Amino acid sequence: MHSDPNDHSLRLLIRHQVKENLGLRFASWTDFTEEVKRLNSNAPPGTLYKVLFLGRHGEGWHNVAERKYGRDEWNRYWARQEGDAEGSWVDARLTETGLKQASTAANFWKEQMTKGLPAPDSYYTSPLSRCLQTCHGTFGNLQLPSDRPFKPVVKELLRETLGRHACDRRSSMTELRSFIATFARPDPFVFEPGFSEVDALWKPEPREMDEDTQARQRIVLDEIFNRDKGQFISITSHSGAVRAMLEVVGHRLFRLGQGSVMAVLVKAEQIEA
Repeated sequence: MHSDPNDHSLRLLIRHQVKENLGLRFASWTDFTEEVKRLNSNAPPGTLYKVLFLGRHGEGWHNVAERKYGRDEWNRYWARQEGDAEGSWVDARLTETGLKQASTAANFWKEQMTKGLPAPDSYYTSPLSRCLQTCHGTFGNLQLPSDRPFKPVVKELLRETLGRHACDRRSSMTELRSFIATFARPDPFVFEPGFSEVDALWKPEPREMDEDTQARQRIVLDEIFNRDKGQFISITSHSGAVRAMLEVVGHRLFRLGQGSVMAVLVKAEQIEA
């Protein structure tokens, strides 16, 4: 466990990748869950703890294109295009590999829940198609507790770094609803209040700065900590969004692989204005 005495708003207590039981340092998931509940029970007013399961979407067609052209050429030219002769990557969807990665993540959750890993109390996802697919593919078919159903909230600000890259331009809400309707379980997805029909955030230029991405993720975290009573929260988003969220909570930086997830226990303290 780790605490950062220099961070007075959101203090990171544990951080690990999903390999080896999400880096669990307790004897069991049951012990870990009880410790989180104990921390919240004993916390002073204005302090609370939540476990964030931060997941990155599986492989999308834009990832394939970046490998094909190389990162430098992708960033210089191809990321600005809507696709190539092989297809479009606007609001890129998952490849077959990406779908399999979501299925692998589902099997991981299924196995670990038999060992006491708590099912999330709440689910949030980026509105980009690859995240909707990953969220559904990971959790949509799991046997979950009746009091913690799979009901993901689609949140606009969980999107990838904005601007320039066509793969990060989202579809309209009507198009997203039609796409979700093709899922095996389309009914649980809920768009957050105020979700706009058209993409009002993405622009061809400029590319969003790191501090702006972090500001978006801070808003998301503030909303979750202030409005969501759950202790275990699933968030499905993007490499850039996860990186920004880790920056906000003072976590050391590392790149989350496609279809991977990490667990972060965060202590939040209310700051007087």
